[in-house]
Amino acid sequence: MFKMNILKQYFEFKRYFFNTLLEVISLYIVLMGLLLGFSMVGGEVDHFEEKMEYVVAGYIIWIISYTAVQAIGYEVYNDLQRGTLDQLYMTPLPVWQIMLGRMVGNVMFRIVGVVLLLLLSMVTTGIYLYFDLLTLLPIFLVTLISMFGVGYMVAGLCLLLKQVSNLLMFSQLLMMSVIYIPLESAPYLKYLPFIYGVDLLKKTMLYEAHLIDFSLWQYGFLALNSLFYFILGIYCYSLCEKTALDRGILGKY
Repeated sequence: MFKMNILKQYFEFKRYFFNTLLEVISLYIVLMGLLLGFSMVGGEVDHFEEKMEYVVAGYIIWIISYTAVQAIGYEVYNDLQRGTLDQLYMTPLPVWQIMLGRMVGNVMFRIVGVVLLLLLSMVTTGIYLYFDLLTLLPIFLVTLISMFGVGYMVAGLCLLLKQVSNLLMFSQLLMMSVIYIPLESAPYLKYLPFIYGVDLLKKTMLYEAHLIDFSLWQYGFLALNSLFYFILGIYCYSLCEKTALDRGILGKY
């Protein structure tokens, strides 16, 4: 199942390569606009280069976050429009497992575009972020679990509300605003999904933190937070799925 869903994402990525490329260019233009506006407004402030790095790191993390969160929502939305959602419910596997395979495949291929965007932005601006894959990869993978949990919640709303394009757009803006808020200024945000993991990722890229610089308590909190929201997301999706089946509106658009 995972293999076929990853292949599905690959074929769509290959077939609609121009659309993917255009998305990367659009995101690049937005990033350059942010940096240009920020430099015009705050070019004389102290530690300006460090603040620019914060903008770039936050933007890159936001792209990955909204990809993971909204991937399953768009999958359900597209299946509703194509009329193929009913076919998924005729398979012997639970649909939440199929959606998980799609989310993994979507994130895998979207990261290719993120890496390209990051390289372009670093070459253009001269702002080079620190990348320690031994630190970034495990933190990112654990954080990704909670992002998938939120994705299941969004997908559940898609099953009930059907037309959720504006909701998906609103969630993008909400995620961007929350990601840019320093956790030191609002420590209560760490209880929200994936925010604590995002903070650790920013510390790694901006301040060259390593795995040993974080305590076992921090790793434990991150793991429990991600697991809690992943299970909660599957529960919310299953509840919305049952409600849609009871009302007979599962495949209706």
